[in-house]
Amino acid sequence: MGLLSQLDLFPKVQYDFVSRTRTGGLITIIAALFITFLVFSQFIEYLSPQYIPQMGVDDKHRTEKIPISIDMTIDNVNCDFLSVDLVDHFSERIDADLEGLKKTTIPAKKSRSAQVSKPSTELPADYCGSCYGAQQYVGQCCNTCDDVKKAYMAKRWTFLHTSSIEQCVREGAIVDIHKVTSQGCHLKGTIKVSKVRGNFHVSPGESYDTPSGHLHDLGLVGINDLDLSHNIREFSIGDAKANKKMGFASPLANTLREDHAGGMCQRYFLQVVPTDLGSAETYQYSVTESASQADGKKSMPGVFFSYDFSPIMVTVTRQRETLFRFLTLSCGIVGGVISVASALTAFFTGGMRMIEKRKLGKL
Repeated sequence: MGLLSQLDLFPKVQYDFVSRTRTGGLITIIAALFITFLVFSQFIEYLSPQYIPQMGVDDKHRTEKIPISIDMTIDNVNCDFLSVDLVDHFSERIDADLEGLKKTTIPAKKSRSAQVSKPSTELPADYCGSCYGAQQYVGQCCNTCDDVKKAYMAKRWTFLHTSSIEQCVREGAIVDIHKVTSQGCHLKGTIKVSKVRGNFHVSPGESYDTPSGHLHDLGLVGINDLDLSHNIREFSIGDAKANKKMGFASPLANTLREDHAGGMCQRYFLQVVPTDLGSAETYQYSVTESASQADGKKSMPGVFFSYDFSPIMVTVTRQRETLFRFLTLSCGIVGGVISVASALTAFFTGGMRMIEKRKLGKL
């Protein structure tokens, strides 16, 4: 027993020699509350998993379609005059993958109206109508509105102002812009795309494919008569629930763009990164954008989303703190706080004793 007593690192003081003070009691209460707070915080961290992202080459071969969830409005163009097209890297239009996207008519925020006068229909015998710069050869005549339209299509151009084409006005083929812009369009749903570079776009006019590429026929509506202001409320790629649970950013959400001049060509370029969560696979994306006025030659009016998939995959692993680590940290918290509290108690108690001795003249 004597040897064991010599090894005791925790010497005891007889109870009769122990003094208790209000300062010590206050420090004890504060220390107990602080220990409770820190241990509880550590327990919450122990229960909460940590997500560790790692980057690597995406070597998975995928044949399934990737969903893109979209909720947007075109404020001032009728749904009947809008077409939504999905075009892959090979410029081939894919209609089947757009079945999950629904168009709903909404009231327009503003509308435009085209008023044109109808000139005389009498033409001279040697009449040769202008092709308005779209002629294929010198001396080509475009005597009808349809001739001008075909010439423009051959050049892959689109009318800027229908009212400026004399043949169309003469034939009474002008479309009242008010009918096109008196309502807006709400697009909501899911588009499914293959994991290859491509784009989908919302553009006015009827779309069609030619050997030279994918085109839109606006009929006799002028480009600058169209207001393509739009509001993208939601835009996510992959598993929308997993994206929301992980808190992944949606850069295009709540994007509002105004078309003040008419005929906007708004392009969004998306770089998509595959993300493996273990229990689910989804996608994150970054976006850049550019806006210009469509000229009917090199650019068309509409909202274009061009996407490309990164060869790098982000793998997110879920890790939870071990029980041993939690107990070790908790013991460290308790011991550390008690040590600091003991030091503070000794400091304040010693200070008070010195003050009392000075008052009694013992110092």
